Amino acid sequence: MFSFFKNYLKKEEEIPPSSFSEPLTFVTDYSWRNNPSLNAKFHEEYPDDILVIVHEGDVRITERQLESIWVRVTGHSKPYFEGILLNQPHQLSTLSLHSKIIFKIETGCEYPVRVLPEYIKDRADWFVKPCESCGFTETLSSIAELTKLSFPNNPKGAIVEAFTSRCNFCGGTQIIYHKNAQLDSIL
Repeated sequence: MFSFFKNYLKKEEEIPPSSFSEPLTFVTDYSWRNNPSLNAKFHEEYPDDILVIVHEGDVRITERQLESIWVRVTGHSKPYFEGILLNQPHQLSTLSLHSKIIFKIETGCEYPVRVLPEYIKDRADWFVKPCESCGFTETLSSIAELTKLSFPNNPKGAIVEAFTSRCNFCGGTQIIYHKNAQLDSIL
């Protein structure tokens, strides 16, 4: 369990799906240095370095824990940022020193959090209701992976409109639902 949460969003607020259905194009213009969401998070002596929560996906799938790693910001494509790892991860096997990652700031967490490309793609069609306990607004794995985890015996071709998932930060509950789901029957 982590203790570095701030509830930036009211729990009733929903985070809309990502608007990215195309590959991201990152801009390197250093405008992130003036981003009010980032200002207080940068290292005092290194204006492009920020502490990011890095992972390899949902801990129930990867069995690997989250790590805090310094990342140098190299680009942005709202609402995402790109950067390179400045530390060697201790137990994340798919990443190493200088690996490129994508991360997001507005997650309900005090620190930015890595997002996986598969997640960004899925997020265009799904809403994630913030965790009822800590306010975390994202998931660590793609929605497709979480659906398989939640419904391992689903028949082929079955359509999932909504499901709950355990928050990787506090163990609370997140509701994940498709943009075309009938909300009256879900929430």
